[in-house]
Amino acid sequence: MLSLVLLELILSIIFYMIGHVKNNAYLIGISVGLVIAGITSFIAYLRAGSK
Repeated sequence: MLSLVLLELILSIIFYMIGHVKNNAYLIGISVGLVIAGITSFIAYLRAGSK
């Protein structure tokens, strides 16, 4: 589960960098969505681990 969170955050960094290099707002938006998904997954991971 934690590897999925790390994968989402790494992909978001990659999309963010490509979006800035190509000056593409769509790719930057994908990176923001992946960051939100990664944070949400991490919160779910913490909640599931506390039970």
